Amino acid sequence: MDLKRCNKCGIEKPKSEFYIRKGEKEPYRNDCRQCISARGQERYLSHKDEIKGKVKSYCLANRETKIDYAREYYRANKEEVRKKQAIYNAENKEAIAERKAKRHQELKPEMAAFRLAHPRAHWANQTTYKHYIHSLYSEVLAMAERTELCPICNCKLKYAGGETVAWHSASLDRRFNDHSKSIDNFWIVCRRCNTTKRDRSMEEMDEWCLQWQKVRQGAFHPQFVGEPTRWIRSRKSSNRFSAGGRE
Repeated sequence: MDLKRCNKCGIEKPKSEFYIRKGEKEPYRNDCRQCISARGQERYLSHKDEIKGKVKSYCLANRETKIDYAREYYRANKEEVRKKQAIYNAENKEAIAERKAKRHQELKPEMAAFRLAHPRAHWANQTTYKHYIHSLYSEVLAMAERTELCPICNCKLKYAGGETVAWHSASLDRRFNDHSKSIDNFWIVCRRCNTTKRDRSMEEMDEWCLQWQKVRQGAFHPQFVGEPTRWIRSRKSSNRFSAGGRE
């Protein structure tokens, strides 16, 4: 085995532990890989802010180039990248969770301010993420910008409020439950109307409305035909006193 003495640490090591210099008479560097790494780490720690500033400036100046390079590299090495990412995630679960929690706390005031300043943009972002249609974010946001009232009950829709949900909160609904994720299949209705419709199709909703009208008119209760108010009042009374005669 060919050995070489490192000029930095003075230890004899295999030549595979030394970087190669092209075009030089002696192809191997005089200092080993470990010493070069330690020197680089020491330099980074002593000039941390300066190096971070330079890296940030470079990334901002070459943002599109770096994104294109990363995208092309991922496409060419998709399986390898995924394997490395899975191994890293498995080995650093706690560190990743702590980093995410810290980042969330840092961004919390900024996110709250964004929700208040741009309620529809925040709603569109949360909604498209929940429905796995983030590629339609721009179209959903445009729909939210032009939808002020619920198209079913005509109430004014609520987009703001953060985590608070009200009966008139805006809710994205599929017109036809065919699992289509086309923007033409979505509309924005209030939460109450969406809850009433649930997973019914338009045709099923029409039938439900007709059935409800018949019930209101007493069609299923001959003794109350023509007296829907009396029938509703009797239903309320039976529900109220059904549990042991107590309200």
